[in-house]
Amino acid sequence: MPNLQKIYIVLPVHNRLSTTKSFVNCLKKQTFRNFHLILVDDGSTDGTAEYVKGEINNTTVLEGNGNLWWAGCLHLAYKYLSKLPISDNDIIWINNDDTKLNPDYFEKVFNDPDLTIKTIIVSPGISVSSNYIEYGFSINWPLLLVKKLREGEEPDALTTRGLYMLYSTYKRMGGLHPFLLPQYLSDLEYTIRSKKRGIRMVVSKATQIYVDRKSTGLHQDHSKTLKEYLYNHFISKKTAYNTFYWGNFVLLAAPWKYKWSCFVLVYRRFKKNFLIFYDKIRPRLTNR
Repeated sequence: MPNLQKIYIVLPVHNRLSTTKSFVNCLKKQTFRNFHLILVDDGSTDGTAEYVKGEINNTTVLEGNGNLWWAGCLHLAYKYLSKLPISDNDIIWINNDDTKLNPDYFEKVFNDPDLTIKTIIVSPGISVSSNYIEYGFSINWPLLLVKKLREGEEPDALTTRGLYMLYSTYKRMGGLHPFLLPQYLSDLEYTIRSKKRGIRMVVSKATQIYVDRKSTGLHQDHSKTLKEYLYNHFISKKTAYNTFYWGNFVLLAAPWKYKWSCFVLVYRRFKKNFLIFYDKIRPRLTNR
């Protein structure tokens, strides 16, 4: 790669100082030191920003009010970085603070042979608590099914955890949609759009990260009341199964020939599951 100079780290954080400390320790051990940390602190009250600034000299803090969520954090960073006079050959690296890195990680990023203006690259995420390794996702649009990939399979979408690209590519990718997809599915939509911009998704063979996969949201519906059920499916940003956001994901990311059928499928699934749920709670409602 010609004259690569610096890596810009985009790191959203929110009130988990002990986790952030572990990640910062990994940064301090990196053999490649020419990096700048963009810390997007979404309203932390535990001293996270102050701690990080004290440990990493080259840190810029972008502040949120606690309502940015994942997409809002990345979009705020994009708006900031896209206005800076950064070299097109510098690298943007997006990550969570729940990961660990080997000391030579950034060295390997800069020497990754797949790193070009036409690629976005994700480091395989090795779980620290199981045998699972995240390589990306395939999407069956006719059935609207998202499947985790095995090693060597071609991805239709990637996570944004451990995602890197050249700055020129980052600008072409554009920002995120914090209102339409504030949390879950935002990374899938972001990486899916790369194909529309002539950019190839790559699962790196040169780098890897280690991930502590503690649950940060609700992936199964355990609603106990009708009010809670409707809130989880149409308002909550914590629920990965939120019907409203799944509909937005389809409208933003699905190929044109599948948009309408997938959108209908999302709400048919809601109707089916809602009727099952309603039958479960109906005796309680009628006995009031």
